[in-house]
Amino acid sequence: MKNITRLYLVDERAIPEVYLKVLEARQGLVSGRDASVSDAARRVGISRSVFYKYRDLIRPMTELEEGGLTSFYALLEDKAGALSSLLKLFYERGANILTINQNIPVNGSASVTLSARGGDVDAILKDASEHHEVLQLEVIGRQ
Repeated sequence: MKNITRLYLVDERAIPEVYLKVLEARQGLVSGRDASVSDAARRVGISRSVFYKYRDLIRPMTELEEGGLTSFYALLEDKAGALSSLLKLFYERGANILTINQNIPVNGSASVTLSARGGDVDAILKDASEHHEVLQLEVIGRQ
């Protein structure tokens, strides 16, 4: 009999704190904030052994597995470099942009749809919310 892996959708409030700390440590490693597992574990207050024990067992729902495809809708300020800035966010989070469709700016903003493979979607969305030229960024589809 084969081992069957079951996945569950659980509200973050029901997840034990140790799992959330493992997620935070993983994010620190991915973003470059932490140079090593030791640094990441120390920063979030867990041991390295706890990190290694749980690192492959918990992931944010929006984190794509390799090969996953996500479509995004963005509303950008009509400003030189706005699209370039958004694309840089995707690059920094390990996403491979596959398509881009930008519309002509109207009333000071331009809508963009794009699709990307891979990357940390949570981090992309969070980073985009901190850029003034990105007025809106949302996931519109996932495969």
